[in-house]
Amino acid sequence: MNSGIFFGAGEGGAPDVLKLWQDTFKAAPADVRTGIAGLVERIAPEVIDLFYVHMLAHPRAREYLQLDLVESRLKGSLLGWMVSIFTARDEASLPGLVARQVQIGLVHARIKLPSDLMQRGVRLIAAELRARLPAVFPDIKMQLAAVVYIHEVLQVADMLIMSAFVRNIQDHARKEEAYRVVSLEHDMALERERQRALLAEWGHKQLLATRLPSRVMAAGTLAESDFGSWLRHKAVIFFDGANELESVWDVVREIDEVVIPQLLAEEVVGPRAEKLILDLERWLEFIRYLLNDLFSRLGSALLGRDSVTRLLNRRYLPALLTREIDTHKGSGDPLCVLLIKVDPASHNPAFADPESHARMLQQMSMLIVDATRGGDHVFRYGDDTFLIIAVNASAGHARDMAEEIRARVQTTDFRLLRSHSNRVTVSVAVANFNGHPDYQMLLSRLEDATMRLTIGGGNKVGSA
Repeated sequence: MNSGIFFGAGEGGAPDVLKLWQDTFKAAPADVRTGIAGLVERIAPEVIDLFYVHMLAHPRAREYLQLDLVESRLKGSLLGWMVSIFTARDEASLPGLVARQVQIGLVHARIKLPSDLMQRGVRLIAAELRARLPAVFPDIKMQLAAVVYIHEVLQVADMLIMSAFVRNIQDHARKEEAYRVVSLEHDMALERERQRALLAEWGHKQLLATRLPSRVMAAGTLAESDFGSWLRHKAVIFFDGANELESVWDVVREIDEVVIPQLLAEEVVGPRAEKLILDLERWLEFIRYLLNDLFSRLGSALLGRDSVTRLLNRRYLPALLTREIDTHKGSGDPLCVLLIKVDPASHNPAFADPESHARMLQQMSMLIVDATRGGDHVFRYGDDTFLIIAVNASAGHARDMAEEIRARVQTTDFRLLRSHSNRVTVSVAVANFNGHPDYQMLLSRLEDATMRLTIGGGNKVGSA
């Protein structure tokens, strides 16, 4: 058997856990196993309903269970899990059950389900089964044997789930930290100048707005600008834990909540207006000073970047996508993800040459990055596939972005070797975050949608 399915059970521990389950199976009298299997098959739906009533009364558990999409799938999965662990007919079925517990642990880790809520669920199921044993086993000794069997089976299953859960959580934490390091890329100087330019542009628009009586050119708040989006979604990763970052936010709030409202007031003119403009310039200069200090302390790290496009590769996608899902769930802002695939049918033989193919991908990546905003994240997802996490983007905005990318690719001459050029097309799938906590569901929707688009001829934008 491939031991890879046991990776969640810890270093070298999975065969021991399998043996523990085998020993539990063999130690229980056949009449006990048969009786419990029949009991579970009869009452499992009732127990699962009680499970939901009990867990929905718990505030933290309610957050994970009240979504209709989760409930419709979880009830069936939970019912299948409960029946499967107690109705094993022979030892040959146990390795498959072990693998299933590992997969459950991985799902729990992806959605960050608190471990104490898992234990509550297991405890409830055990209690409900114990309460029904006298009706199945009149003999007290058989009841005791049944109690032991129930608890040992649940303990082994829980052991496997928790082992996979803990290992995946630890791996996720390592990758999240690694992503932060990767973000400190060798072109941080370029990133710094880009943000300085965005800050200066916002300040320029705001100062122009103060000269117009109608204020129609007002630039909006700094927190809502492209610079603010970058500060919220990328700076928090670049400068994780830096005190200066909170200082930058303090200044942003001062500008948005104190200076700008006064500047836009009709009665503020003359010396008072000039003083406020000087205050705004000083605050913006202070932000530039803080940013320079933050960037100056960053090192460079090239690990985790795609060697061809210099975009982030898929290694850090789970950590970043989970972070953005958590951020948007907390704020209530919309979140969309775009998957962009070069249509196979549009591939010219000229792209068969590896160097020409690499040049096309490099130009494609630059085109895609140019279509994104400061807070968005761009990945090379596959050989000819790119992914964008569009932060604070409605479905309509994300679809407009997708259509812009599709149209620009269609009309772009991609430069190849010896001054030759060729064109390709792309299919772009757009998925909005629908509240499901498992990011893999979002990615699966996107992959299925791009497959349908390419099979349908490509050069299209579609919803996932």
